[in-house]
Amino acid sequence: MNYRALLFPLFSALATVAFGQPQTVNGTLTVQPGSDIGLIVDQHPTGGYQFGILLKTERDDTKAFSLLRSDNSNATNFTIWGNGVVNIRKLYAEEVEVRPDAMGLQWPDYVFDDCYDRPTIEDVQRFIEANHHLPLLPPAAVVEDKGYNVTNVITQLLETIEVQSLQIIELNERLKAVEAEQTCH
Repeated sequence: MNYRALLFPLFSALATVAFGQPQTVNGTLTVQPGSDIGLIVDQHPTGGYQFGILLKTERDDTKAFSLLRSDNSNATNFTIWGNGVVNIRKLYAEEVEVRPDAMGLQWPDYVFDDCYDRPTIEDVQRFIEANHHLPLLPPAAVVEDKGYNVTNVITQLLETIEVQSLQIIELNERLKAVEAEQTCH
């Protein structure tokens, strides 16, 4: 069976591969129809930072790479867009590393600075009573409607935990003072 030809931008060359027979292009790209593996890219770099597959796009809204279901639904399970955004249905990972220097985020240790305007427990209580969610964090309706940015939420949760830790320390100091006062009388 000879289905339509596909273009593979690979190693700065365009190679047309027709489905139907196993084919190798430049000794690195193999299409194997009817096997457990449909496409093999066998790249053995001799230096650092070489590409196994390089896809170039000129537009942010181009689907640079997509993985579709092979059933009749053709549902998209994975897409890399030209702007680097990745859409994925489900992600399993052994490890995910977020680099603050690459993302331009500030880790919230600034809450320990003297100039940080830390909310009081009463401030937090009033906010929760009025808004029905924690300060800094988005309400459920926003998350259900728009989703959330994991990096932002983790940073906001850490800031909340650090503020709460300082509030607990402050409450503990107050409790110790009350207990010391009661034992003196």
